[in-house]
Amino acid sequence: MQHSQQQQQQQAKSFTIDAILGLRNNQREKRGQQQQYRKHQGQEGSTKNSSSSSSSGGGGKVKRVRTIFTAEQLERLEGEFARQQYMVGPERLYLAHALRLTEAQVKVWFQNRRIKWRKLHHEQQSQRVHEFQRSLNSSLEHEDSNETDKW
Repeated sequence: MQHSQQQQQQQAKSFTIDAILGLRNNQREKRGQQQQYRKHQGQEGSTKNSSSSSSSGGGGKVKRVRTIFTAEQLERLEGEFARQQYMVGPERLYLAHALRLTEAQVKVWFQNRRIKWRKLHHEQQSQRVHEFQRSLNSSLEHEDSNETDKW
C-alpha cells in the first residue's frame, strides 16, 4: 500500500503527459506499441505510389510520383483542351483509357492546364490594357501639343 502512495506522490510532482494522464509503465508501453503500429501502417499504405521526400529519413512526409506525359499524350490532351476546357464523366474516362492514363491523371492535367490558361489569359489582358493606356496617353499628348500650337 505504501509503495502505491509513493508512486502517486511521484506522479503528482511530475508534469509529463503520462503523469498528468495517470498512465503507468505498462500502459505507456502499450500506447507506444500502438503508435508504432499506426505509424508503420501509414507508411506501408503510402509506399505503393509514392516515395519518401525527406532525404534525412525522418518526418513521414510523402511526395507523389510526378507523371511524365509522352508527346502523343500531350498532343491529344492539348487538342481536347482546345475543344473544351472542362472534361467530365464518360468523356474523361474514355480519354484516360485511350491515353493509358488514370482518370485522376487526366483530371489533374485539365485542372493544371486551366490554371495555366487563366494565367496566360490574364497576362495578355494586362498587356492589352497597358498598350491601350499608352496609345491613349500618346494621343492625348498629341492633341495637347496641337492645341498649344494654336495659341
